[in-house]
Amino acid sequence: MTSSLEAFLACRLLPLDKCPGLRPIGVGEVLRRIAGKVVMSVIKGDVQKSVGSLQVCGGQEGGCEAAIHAMRTIFEDDETDAVLLIDAANAFNSINRSVMLENIRRLCPIAYNYAYNCYAAQARLFVVGGKEIRSREGTTQGDPPSMALYALGLMPLLWGLSDPERGDKQVAYADDLTGGGKLGDLKSWFDSIVAKGPAFGYYAEPSKSWLIVKEDKLDEAKVTFANTDVNITTSGKKHLGAVIGHLDYKVDFVSKLVTEWIHQIKQLSEIALSEPHAAYTAFTSCIRHKYTHYLRTIPAISSLLEPLESAIMNFLIPALTNGRSVTSDERILLSLPELKN
Repeated sequence: MTSSLEAFLACRLLPLDKCPGLRPIGVGEVLRRIAGKVVMSVIKGDVQKSVGSLQVCGGQEGGCEAAIHAMRTIFEDDETDAVLLIDAANAFNSINRSVMLENIRRLCPIAYNYAYNCYAAQARLFVVGGKEIRSREGTTQGDPPSMALYALGLMPLLWGLSDPERGDKQVAYADDLTGGGKLGDLKSWFDSIVAKGPAFGYYAEPSKSWLIVKEDKLDEAKVTFANTDVNITTSGKKHLGAVIGHLDYKVDFVSKLVTEWIHQIKQLSEIALSEPHAAYTAFTSCIRHKYTHYLRTIPAISSLLEPLESAIMNFLIPALTNGRSVTSDERILLSLPELKN
């Protein structure tokens, strides 16, 4: 099997800077990507049924957004002391393949043959400079079904972390595990992850994990999580691209994003002076979609986005219209989606 699928499984390995750390991305052959997308179109419904609402990276519509809103609601509940964000070490590349394949065989049999063909063998990964390494563990980031296969492989761990007698509530998006509840329950949940995770290839990193605790519970949190290396804050933290925590943290987080976006709009406006069609396409097909996730997941930020709207109206639109400024009514008209045949 190894020799017959060797070319199909081989990838170029690219390191992306995570600031800090690296994220290895496998760039597979076009045929593998096509095959992976076809397989996912067939098994998507079965994967969703297998992972349910506990693991929301299995192809559920708006799964990431649902996890964000759920945890924010849990954190704002009066009965909740804190929310714990777990970070794992190189999770996608560390999951135990033999365990993953066995879990897929039991939980989602329709996906097993493809998963076995892709991950039972050790794929060849080529890096810059002519060097080569073997892929022995984990799923290949960049492979279309990798997220779904990772989700299926980790499900028994998530089920094992659930305890009806505890009051903690958990949700996972791939390797990002988040739990909310009383401090004692969260500590037991954390201990379970540390103890049970390695059998699945999931290694929690306490020093990169964060406990977002309400201010009146800070002293108790420090005692409860003493000697765990878990970071503790009362302000807030980034969660799946959005934020959980204090209003001041949300304002600071969004304001920094808006400053960066305004800089991008000004750069795009300069490009639009000579390449208006390219700039228009870049904005409508790419850049504006970066804003959507934050608009949908961080409530009540419209006032913080006013400087961005001002930059679009005063820099980008005049650059696209040969220096012509637009009225407020024209701006509303331009904000409508384009017609498609």
